[in-house]
Amino acid sequence: MLRALCQSVVTPRSFLENPEGYRIVQYGWLFIIARWLANSFIFSFRDYYGFWKPFAPPPFGLNVDTYAFVQKYFSVVFGVGLMVAISVGLSGYLRMIEKGVPVVDILNILGITFFLPWVVVQAIDFAVVYTVGWVGIVVIPVHAGILVWESAAATEVISGTCNLKLIEKVISTAVIMVIWILLCTVLWR
Repeated sequence: MLRALCQSVVTPRSFLENPEGYRIVQYGWLFIIARWLANSFIFSFRDYYGFWKPFAPPPFGLNVDTYAFVQKYFSVVFGVGLMVAISVGLSGYLRMIEKGVPVVDILNILGITFFLPWVVVQAIDFAVVYTVGWVGIVVIPVHAGILVWESAAATEVISGTCNLKLIEKVISTAVIMVIWILLCTVLWR
């Protein structure tokens, strides 16, 4: 399973050709839940007033304590909603270009391709927090790079099912990233 997870983000084009990759992609939704449950656990230990003080104010005028409560207890709801929104948006784009891929298939692919890079960024986040603190000048480029990696990997796996042209891959990657950035900027930060 670990080999297939690595393949999903290192050589994603051939991921579904691997029987192990084909088998685990059906359970991508479990990886989404595991990722956001783990985030909920991580948020339980986050110091919202010290090293991990938010570098942007909480959304909707929430105070920091309420924001912390929301992040701790609603991570899974937000994460699943985010991934469903991305899946619906990308599926809509693919239907527009007559390369339709079902929303559920996209959701499962996102679950797999967004998991391993997230594990990597957790180690980076802890290193950043305990060296320079949770500062936007460091955190934003790191997270943007990881988002590009996750989005491009997902697009490559999806392209393996419907043969996207280069421009269609670029647009698909952009669709994933734009939905992620918009929802996270407005709702999550």
